[in-house]
Amino acid sequence: MKQADYCLDIVILAGGPSEPLEEGGASLHRSLISINGKTVMKHIVSAIRASSIYRKLIIIGSEDLNESAFSTLADHYLPTPPTAKLSENVCKAIRFSQATHVLIVAGDIPTIRTDILEDLAQIVHEYAEKDLLAFVVTKDSVEASFPGSHRTYGKIKEGRAKVGNVLAVKKEAMDKLEPLIERFTKNRKSVIKLAFSFGIWNVIKLAVLKNISIPQLEKAFEKSTGISAKGILVPYGELAVDIDKPSDLKDIEAYFRKRS
Repeated sequence: MKQADYCLDIVILAGGPSEPLEEGGASLHRSLISINGKTVMKHIVSAIRASSIYRKLIIIGSEDLNESAFSTLADHYLPTPPTAKLSENVCKAIRFSQATHVLIVAGDIPTIRTDILEDLAQIVHEYAEKDLLAFVVTKDSVEASFPGSHRTYGKIKEGRAKVGNVLAVKKEAMDKLEPLIERFTKNRKSVIKLAFSFGIWNVIKLAVLKNISIPQLEKAFEKSTGISAKGILVPYGELAVDIDKPSDLKDIEAYFRKRS
């Protein structure tokens, strides 16, 4: 792809209902939780706005976000019902974008930084011919930034790893991608679960032996789906730590204290 043709939009996914982090707790929208003096959404938007990597910032959010001032932070705000599936929100945002590529950022990863986004954008440009890019983070990288953090990992040849909460998609590949996005978003955090969900039997056999590599996954995925995907190992634990439980908030608060 010629450099003049390439452009990138960034989408923040902030749909979904407000829910308690623990039983009996208050209902919270993950993007509106306050951490280190700012909401999660403000942390993410600030990191994006400090960069020059994108054409438009698109936020897709449910009612709580729409009623807050944060809907005005986007170049385009797309309201979505809190009952909408993650896959539906992903497809809606990508279809709305007019860029050649879309970087999809989860709305609950407040530790993402401008330098990380700039590095990811460079990778997207480098692999602009790929339909889908998944950023893979090893346990060692997570532990380096969030020591003692409890995450779920899959075992691959490159080590214990998980898929981060940022993905990149080539817009013109949407016709191929859309029928598969629900399975991908549902199982996106585990490279092994992805293999199982797409029925890639030769990968599953290797996974049982804990001997599957990212390049093998890529080849098998393309053979099974017709989609050209690339898994990129990145050293950013910040992509792997989202907000699912109270201990995640403690890990994130410790991260900000360490960096201050």
